[in-house]
Amino acid sequence: MSVSEELARLAELRDKGVLSEQEFQVQKAEVLAGRPAPSPQVEPEKKKPGVMKIGCLSVIAIIVVLVIIGMIAGPKSPSGQPASDLGKPAEPPVKVTAEELFQAYDDNEAAAQQKYGSRPLLVSGSVSKIDLDIVDNPVVMLRTSNEFMPAQAALADESKAKAPSLSKGEAVSLLCDDVSEVIGTPMLKNCVLQ
Repeated sequence: MSVSEELARLAELRDKGVLSEQEFQVQKAEVLAGRPAPSPQVEPEKKKPGVMKIGCLSVIAIIVVLVIIGMIAGPKSPSGQPASDLGKPAEPPVKVTAEELFQAYDDNEAAAQQKYGSRPLLVSGSVSKIDLDIVDNPVVMLRTSNEFMPAQAALADESKAKAPSLSKGEAVSLLCDDVSEVIGTPMLKNCVLQ
C-alpha cells in the first residue's frame, strides 16, 4: 500500500469515528516516517440504549399489567364500593356479634363464609385488646368464648387514629367490608368504628 493510500485509509477511519484525532496524528506520523501504521483496534459497535431498544413486548407487558391492576383495584365510590356496583342499591350490613361470628366459623366455616363473607358486616363486641399488625396498623381484638381466638378487626384508615383511645372491655360497634377466617379466627377487614 502506498503512503498516500495508507493516509487515505487512516483519514477514512478517523472520519468514521474509529480513530480519534490524536490516534490519527500518531499513525500518520508513523506512515510518513516510513514505518507501517499499527492496525487500529476496532471495537464492535456498542448498542446505545434508547426508547426503541426497550422493545414493543416490554411496553405491551407493562400495559397489560397496569390494566390487570386497574381491573383488580377498580374505581371505587367514596364508600369503598366498586364503581360497577354504584347503580345498585347499597346492601345493608349484616348485624352480628363477635361471638356469633366466632361460633359460626367454629361450627362450619363454609356455611359461615357463605353467610358473612363478601358483604358488609356491622359487628358488635367487647374489646379484649388492641394489637398492631406486622406493619404497625392497629387491629382490634374482640372477645369471643375462646380467650385465645378473638375476632380480629383490621381498622380502615379513617379509624386508625381512634385505636389508641380504645380500652380493654369497652363495647364497640364496627362496620366492616368483609370477613374471612384464618386458623379458626374470624378476620374482619377495613373496619370503621361506629
